Amino acid sequence: MRAFHELVSVRFDLGSDGIGTITIKKTSRPGGTAPGQLVTNRTRRLTQQQSERFLEQVNESGFWKLTSHNDPEDDGGPDGARWVIEGVKGGEYHAVDRWSPQNGPVRTLGLALLIDLARMRLHASAIY
Repeated sequence: MRAFHELVSVRFDLGSDGIGTITIKKTSRPGGTAPGQLVTNRTRRLTQQQSERFLEQVNESGFWKLTSHNDPEDDGGPDGARWVIEGVKGGEYHAVDRWSPQNGPVRTLGLALLIDLARMRLHASAIY
């Protein structure tokens, strides 16, 4: 959820066949204002290799053991982006929330979803 650029959501769903589907949604306005209208709502099926690689990244990152928030005092701010990654494994829900991560597993997984799987073309200045 970016302050100065359109809001973006990327969802990875794993099918019973072991192949993932990506759903990409984007709004017409930045998150710092009223989010506007949904202007992108599309899905694409991944390959088995892409699906397996992403699941490996999730496990290698230690996602399932990350704390929900790094700093309970950090409520974000007016300039930046909130990165939220949610997952369900074995019926257990887990979510992590970071404010403009510059490195670490949340940024790595977020970029994998945005760039590698959703194939979004974003200028470096639009990733914060």
